[in-house]
Amino acid sequence: MVTRAKLMTVLVGASLGIMSGSTPSRADLVLTAAGTTDGFTLASFMTGIPATSGTPSNGCCGPLGIATNSAGQVVFQVYGVGNFMVSDVNGQTFNPATQTSSLTSTSYGMAITNSGGTLYTGNDGAGGVLQKLNSNGTLNSTVATTPSSGIAGHGITTNPVSGNIFASSYNGIWNINPTTGAATQVVNSGGAVDGVSMSADGKIVYGAANGYVYGWNSSTGAQVFVSQYLGSPDGTGVITGSSKYAGDIISNDNDGTVWLIDSTTGIATEIASGGTRGDYVGLDGNNGNLFLTQTNEIFTLGCGQGCGFVGTPAVPEPSTWAMLILGFAGVGFMAYRRKSMAALMAA
Repeated sequence: MVTRAKLMTVLVGASLGIMSGSTPSRADLVLTAAGTTDGFTLASFMTGIPATSGTPSNGCCGPLGIATNSAGQVVFQVYGVGNFMVSDVNGQTFNPATQTSSLTSTSYGMAITNSGGTLYTGNDGAGGVLQKLNSNGTLNSTVATTPSSGIAGHGITTNPVSGNIFASSYNGIWNINPTTGAATQVVNSGGAVDGVSMSADGKIVYGAANGYVYGWNSSTGAQVFVSQYLGSPDGTGVITGSSKYAGDIISNDNDGTVWLIDSTTGIATEIASGGTRGDYVGLDGNNGNLFLTQTNEIFTLGCGQGCGFVGTPAVPEPSTWAMLILGFAGVGFMAYRRKSMAALMAA
């Protein structure tokens, strides 16, 4: 169980690390041998993103919250600067001209999620609120203000079943109806939770704290899962689809590593390393990949055919594509045949 004492110790340690860390050198996140063997892919989405002047010297923070809008464009935040909107193409170099909004938070960025085609973000700097965004990342309206502790903005996800928003706070996780604004605290962890994600059935909400990734029942708040000790887990995502890893969790860690966590045993396998400060993750609704933010870069993580991440479409197997193509061809042939028969009868 996550205790208040444990989490307060972690929060104090994290604060000390932020104040005393040294500036990192440029590093590139790469797959480990295990990550390659397990069928993961890793590509650079964007480089050259500035870590804001005056931010802590350990490299936090540059790119943070990230998601795709209903048009398939990528909206992401640069800490202390605001939101940007770009096309969903790998290999980009940061262009400040793509900024759409100066909306930001004073508390290390705003996580972003898509629910029903609409973007939402937690904003601690605005008083711990859930905000609705326009498709380009500009502010639309404030949806909910939690009664206490505030929405920290460090972790947010959409329940894939109900469409409700699950957001982190300084004492746990809140369940928020984005239509009515009704907010209910479902996890009372006694301290901050980071990197919120959910299982495909919406029954388990995951979050990082105290060097571990925990899972809680999304209705009762009871702890139902804990990973092995990872050291500095942050953003998390859950695998879905027909892959053998369906249900397992990905953790993007502050120490520049990425882990695959078995959702049954809690055992973790390092699938990528060599990065800078791993932080947020985001869902790419166009292809089922997972965005991974680093100090100055954003990467995309893929998990192979028939595999995606909860909140995104799973990529069909090659055989599925073949069946779809044959199905469309069959429909077209039947329509042509009916049209030809109708013409003969009319004649």
